[in-house]
Amino acid sequence: MVSNRTFITTVVAFLAFTAICLIYGDFVTIPSNMTSSLSIPIEVTLSPETSERSILGSAKLCITLTNISPYEIFLLRWSSPLDLSAPSIGVVTFTSTKTGTKAPCLDMKINHRVPPDGHFSIDDQSIVRIPANDKVDAVVEFKEPKVALVKGEEYSAKAEGTWMGVWVNESGQKVEKLSMDDGMRTGEFASNKVVFKVPGEGKGPELRE
Repeated sequence: MVSNRTFITTVVAFLAFTAICLIYGDFVTIPSNMTSSLSIPIEVTLSPETSERSILGSAKLCITLTNISPYEIFLLRWSSPLDLSAPSIGVVTFTSTKTGTKAPCLDMKINHRVPPDGHFSIDDQSIVRIPANDKVDAVVEFKEPKVALVKGEEYSAKAEGTWMGVWVNESGQKVEKLSMDDGMRTGEFASNKVVFKVPGEGKGPELRE
């Protein structure tokens, strides 16, 4: 019986590994000829939001992306501050102002499948449109098990990472599809820092910039 279980476990592991190898090539890769972050006119800003008291350490931040160009911009959410899994991927880090240590995070590495033809529709849920000289924002809650924040502790929060895909519509023409091989830019981003204190037992929220 033991040998049969071992055999079954080995087969399952082998099949899982094979499946990963077969689909790996379909996941997003970043072309090597992308433009630097200096040509990406997006500013990332964090601001504190009122956090409700929770059994677990919890804090809410408003994440704002501002388009500082006179052209509309299309942004790929993946690994950006507006990633739907932002609390889990470590795009925002929290550092204790008392000890200088970072709050533990799941720091998940998520593989995303790109469209078969290498083009995104502008209506794809992974694409965010930012009008010229405008902004978009989202309020995101950070708490366990995604981020381990300690009640009563003061933290400094900052967003840092790499844009996986940005398209600047400098032509002004109507856009229906976005190509990964034509006009896509990538580069580094970094936000401001905000300082906040996680609400403790029986206390209201204490957040400040």
